[in-house]
Amino acid sequence: MIRVTIWNENVQDPVDTRVRDAHNGKAIHDTLKELVEECADVKVCHTLTLDMPECGLTEEILANTDVLLWWSHVAQEKVPYEIAMRVCEHVQRGMGIIFLHSAHSAI
Repeated sequence: MIRVTIWNENVQDPVDTRVRDAHNGKAIHDTLKELVEECADVKVCHTLTLDMPECGLTEEILANTDVLLWWSHVAQEKVPYEIAMRVCEHVQRGMGIIFLHSAHSAI
């Protein structure tokens, strides 16, 4: 079973009705979770957002993640440096990461 964690900055989702409308009233991470869970042998273990303590990206969660899906658009600079470095360390140790949307300037 592939353990997937989905991270979404979740900045526009709560305030932009266009985003909510595009995702049938849900947040982007909820839509991603539904899509990912359609895959056999994949389990979404966590959906995390920027507003959580440590952006949700705790050592324990990352240690139990095989692949991190990272959705960002307008607030990637709000991820504290130490959290970004924590994610990088896990990637360097073998955790997969998939950057989505405007995440090209993240981490």
